[in-house]
Amino acid sequence: MVQRTRFVGHATGRFRCLASSFWTQANNFVSNLVIKHLAIAVGAWFLMRAVFNIAHGESPIASLLGCFALLSLNSLYALMQTYHTAGNAYATSDMVMSLWQFAASKLAPVAVGVCVMGIVWSVAHKRPWLHLAGSGFAFLCLFGLWALTKSYLGLS
Repeated sequence: MVQRTRFVGHATGRFRCLASSFWTQANNFVSNLVIKHLAIAVGAWFLMRAVFNIAHGESPIASLLGCFALLSLNSLYALMQTYHTAGNAYATSDMVMSLWQFAASKLAPVAVGVCVMGIVWSVAHKRPWLHLAGSGFAFLCLFGLWALTKSYLGLS
């Protein structure tokens, strides 16, 4: 019985070493090949596809969205690595909170500006604009409520 316990403890150490090595190699594969090289190549292909869609008289929106998503993977991966605090028991919740702060304080005002530009464009071309006004108001409320919550709670 004692020998079996030693064997399980020894095997657990070996498994732990193999698992650590596997995750290190998987992380290197994703960061070095998939994100840095493959995503950029596929994003460039989507950009060329958008050009061909325009040439054929089709809408390039789907290809452009795919291109933008793939080209932003490197920045998103770096952002998540800086927000993830290693060794903390609440690392995941810290990362989610940091992403929420980024979205509420940086992206919401930009989205409001884009909605205002869309409203001006829609009014100039006599198209419906009320949905853009509603979206802009919602983003403005998100930014305002976040600023109010931070000042009320004394957060920096």
